[in-house]
Amino acid sequence: MLDVRDGTVAMCRSSLTQGTSLLIHQNGVTATSQTFRPSDLEFTTELISCPDQHDSEILFHSVGATEGKPTILQLHGGPHSTDVGAFAYLPYYWLACGYNIASVNYGGSTGFGQHRIVELMGKVGTNDVNDCIGCLDVLKLRLDITRVVVAGGSHGGFLAAHLTGQFPTTFKAALIRNPVINIASIYYESDIPDWAVACTGIEEKDMLSLIHIS
Repeated sequence: MLDVRDGTVAMCRSSLTQGTSLLIHQNGVTATSQTFRPSDLEFTTELISCPDQHDSEILFHSVGATEGKPTILQLHGGPHSTDVGAFAYLPYYWLACGYNIASVNYGGSTGFGQHRIVELMGKVGTNDVNDCIGCLDVLKLRLDITRVVVAGGSHGGFLAAHLTGQFPTTFKAALIRNPVINIASIYYESDIPDWAVACTGIEEKDMLSLIHIS
């Protein structure tokens, strides 16, 4: 739902196979419907399990043959969320541009049980980073791993920054949106300071000393 005013409701609707429709309802009746209709693009989606990496998984999207194409390693934020097979403009655009898309649900993503969420606490930048690298290793048999771009926002941006820092020769480029770069400072500047405490395992009383050091 986007807005409600004087008996008129504006909302968006989409599905796995259809783009977003903008719907305008007036008194319970659809008055206007406008749908984004992407060009015909036949792509495949495969779920690849990586059990050795905290039960991580990859949603691998491709158009035609995968060999020789560049690949985008897409990382969701949260970290406690998950990538699903729903329609999204940006991955669709990347596919249309000729990229493979590997969306990683690393350990700590939802859908793997509470124990996987708890395991990530205090180990961000280590467990989740290793999960992403492990998933990339699983893809070696089907990809040209010399042409991989890492992309993510928020916690996905945090991961993209860590991955390019810890594995500087692995990625050709990085697309990093609103990343968490300085966890100590974000504790004082963000509207979710508890994220910094929970994800790092650093106690609140120690945050002030860390920001003074940084």
